[in-house]
Amino acid sequence: MALTEAVIDQTCLSDFLNVLADETSLVADTRLDKSANRIVTKSEISAMIKERFCQFYIKNAAFSRGGFYVEEVENVHMGTVFATRSSGDVFLTVTTLPLDEFSNPAFEVSISYQSSFLQPTGNMIYPTVELKKYYSKIKNLLVSQAERFALFPKRNVWFKRSVLVAEPLAVELLRQRHGGRKVQH
Repeated sequence: MALTEAVIDQTCLSDFLNVLADETSLVADTRLDKSANRIVTKSEISAMIKERFCQFYIKNAAFSRGGFYVEEVENVHMGTVFATRSSGDVFLTVTTLPLDEFSNPAFEVSISYQSSFLQPTGNMIYPTVELKKYYSKIKNLLVSQAERFALFPKRNVWFKRSVLVAEPLAVELLRQRHGGRKVQH
């Protein structure tokens, strides 16, 4: 699995998600209404991210040909849930979470892909070279003008310089949010 985490300001997040919306299909999972998982437009994104956790599933023609679909699943513990599935292709995931502790609007953002994907046929497929290249491209966009800090041992998070200037205690605030102790950088 590949994972990159960053803390960025609202302008950077809007720019980042607009690039993704221009180049990809984004399916939103807001964790509020499982039946509402669907492809979202650029105009819907900014309203969604301001107040709550959001998760986006991403496909691009360079690395994926299939679409997404929402499947109703009976869960023993939760009853009926709605799961976003890929029609047998690889995809990226982006999550956004507003950081209410910060004095200026900031967000914890992660991008990732799985080390393997299960197709509806039961076959296992693995990340393609094209997916890895696209991941590197958007990772570089996300972490440009950012500094990397150890949030915990073996967990590094990138912080945009604009966030560090606006919120000098940003690293400590995020560490406290995640229940951590001070780590030297």
